Amino acid sequence: MKQWLLFVGLQVVNFVYCQENNQSLNINDPWFRDHVNKGLQIGDTMPDISLGTVINNYTGKTRFSDFKGKLLILYFWSTTCSSCLHDFPYMKKMQEQFSGKIQILLVNTAETRQQITESFNQRYKNKIKLPDNLPSIVADSLGSFENHVLFKLFPYRRLGQHIWIDKEGIIRLIGEHENTNPEKIVDFLAGRPIQFLYPDSRLPSLSVDRKTPYYKQLGSLKTTPVVYGSFITPYTNELEGHINFIIDSANKTSTMHFINIDVAYMYEQAFNGIWKKNANILYSPLELVNGDLVIFPPGTDTLNYSSNEDLINRRATDKDFIKSKYCYEQVVSINMPFAKRQQYMVEDLNRFFEEQLGTTAVLEKRKVFCYSIVRTSKFDKVSPKSELQSTDHIISLVEDGEGKLKKFKSVPLISVFQLTIQKNPKLKEYLIQQKRKGKSFLLINETGWDKTKIVNMALPAEELNTINDLRKVLNHYDLNIVEKESDIEFIVFKK
Repeated sequence: MKQWLLFVGLQVVNFVYCQENNQSLNINDPWFRDHVNKGLQIGDTMPDISLGTVINNYTGKTRFSDFKGKLLILYFWSTTCSSCLHDFPYMKKMQEQFSGKIQILLVNTAETRQQITESFNQRYKNKIKLPDNLPSIVADSLGSFENHVLFKLFPYRRLGQHIWIDKEGIIRLIGEHENTNPEKIVDFLAGRPIQFLYPDSRLPSLSVDRKTPYYKQLGSLKTTPVVYGSFITPYTNELEGHINFIIDSANKTSTMHFINIDVAYMYEQAFNGIWKKNANILYSPLELVNGDLVIFPPGTDTLNYSSNEDLINRRATDKDFIKSKYCYEQVVSINMPFAKRQQYMVEDLNRFFEEQLGTTAVLEKRKVFCYSIVRTSKFDKVSPKSELQSTDHIISLVEDGEGKLKKFKSVPLISVFQLTIQKNPKLKEYLIQQKRKGKSFLLINETGWDKTKIVNMALPAEELNTINDLRKVLNHYDLNIVEKESDIEFIVFKK
């Protein structure tokens, strides 16, 4: 889940009004009781039950049958689901785009209206609110969320689940939130066949098994004792994404597999030594997996390599999500050195993606301009004053006469810079924009200290907007930021 700070800049709207509908959700129909026990499936009919308690029910509708004739989309959320809150403006815009043809109905089975209001006030300081055109069903009491009738009808393992109910009241989708996008809605309303991403709580055939190698779950290979080899497949909609390393002492094999993983991230794992070779990097805004230390040929569609929304600079759809993901498994002798395994992984990926994407990847050192942290005096103003402090790691906010400061007590130098920038979203966005413009965006350590050096420092929280702001604060510690050319190791994709 994304940090709530990512949502501070969202344009949000107030509650238009709240309406409580106290009709009971419990009915005594035997068919309904049976489906409450096992949950509804795709193809079932949505029972005609009351909506219950609804915030912002501007529709005036009180039962699910009242929405017949429209595509009804249920979005399960809570105030603790930051990615759900991040999606609200997108859902609001989609409701406006298809007004009269769809109705998006938010569902919070865990929190009452009062709890939601308190959470918005306390957790988000009223910077997040419900969109004015999205009604939300909420909990009727403080009882367990598992007892809510909609949770029983649509049990879920994680929030963000979407349910599509067609104009006749038939369940057509139980799946992930990436399914709900304008292109897919247009096709659905036009009666064209569409595919959906399944949620991992409703896998169609294969179970999520992190202990068994991928090949053992693939039909005819299930009983074949593979002792050496590797293979790559496209994205599979039947397994949740994960990475695992397995030792099979009986067959004396070592297996590593990457299931539904971005191409860029798989290459990062194959070139595992890149961070050691770039040991002086203190901070990069997107991190390697999202593209900071990756160079693509001009005009490359980065969606072929990563679905990260910061890198592609827009909200990912289900097609975007799938496009960059593949499954890779390697089985080798248990005695093979790990460095040799990584070398083979690079060779495997390059052979496949040369044909698939027309590129191969290599490690190359490039001269680029970076923001270099340097000392301006021989005095050390950051080290703890006692040995006792060096074992007491504390990160806290303290008030001084000029406002809030971020106080780091006995924290590694690299963590100070990483946490400071993470807690200053405008500074982080500044570095991301610098990267997109082809300018300096990496912070590197040229103080002469190891980046794991334990320090005491106080830096402002949520007040730094640019590198110059950070530079002024560091001056108090006899540190400075200079822009200079440095040798940095990159993963370079070549035609």
